[in-house]
Amino acid sequence: MPKLGARDDCLQREQLPLWFDAVRTLADPAKAAYLQGLQLTGARREELARLHWDDVEFQWGALTIRDKVEGERVELV
Repeated sequence: MPKLGARDDCLQREQLPLWFDAVRTLADPAKAAYLQGLQLTGARREELARLHWDDVEFQWGALTIRDKVEGERVELV
C-alpha cells in the first residue's frame, strides 16, 4: 500500500468563482445543480445522487444527506 499524503486534487479558494461560472454555463441544468451541490455540501457523489425530494427542506434551506459514516447529516445550503 502506498503511503497516504496530503491531497492536492482540490480547488483553491481563488479558483472557486471561475469554477462556479463555468459550471453555470453547462447546457444541462441538472448536471450544473448536481456539481454545485457536491461542491457546496462536500457530499460524496453517491450520497447526493441518492437524494430524494423528501430530503430537501425548502423553508430552512437544508438537505438531509445519508452517509456511510454518521448515518445521516443535515447540511444548510
